[in-house]
Amino acid sequence: MAPMPVRLRSGQYREPDLVLMLHEHSDRKYDDCWERPELVMEVVSDDAESRKRDYETKRREYAEGGVGEYWIVDPQAQRITVLKLAGKAYVVHGEFTAGAKATSALLSGLEVWAEAVFAAGKAKKIQD
Repeated sequence: MAPMPVRLRSGQYREPDLVLMLHEHSDRKYDDCWERPELVMEVVSDDAESRKRDYETKRREYAEGGVGEYWIVDPQAQRITVLKLAGKAYVVHGEFTAGAKATSALLSGLEVWAEAVFAAGKAKKIQD
């Protein structure tokens, strides 16, 4: 369902491209937003302002909001960066490019081939 606002703190929300909350944390799901999901993903747009926002601003805000894992999917760089929350900041779990399988640090079994993600994105653009 999109958009799905994620409340990071009082009065501050983001709408990630993809958000995942485990069933056992359904008490953090509200009609108008979710709080502290396990994982959010952002697909980086190609303009400089969006890149800065996804790599710096959102990285800081999601960490401060207690989001356990943040995936930055960058079609321009053909890279998926997986960040894991450690205290109040993220550490890099991995950077995955063509030929590599991007894996979740928090969710065992969640993995995707980086090149398949980017190929699907290109196919979608062609269809649109």
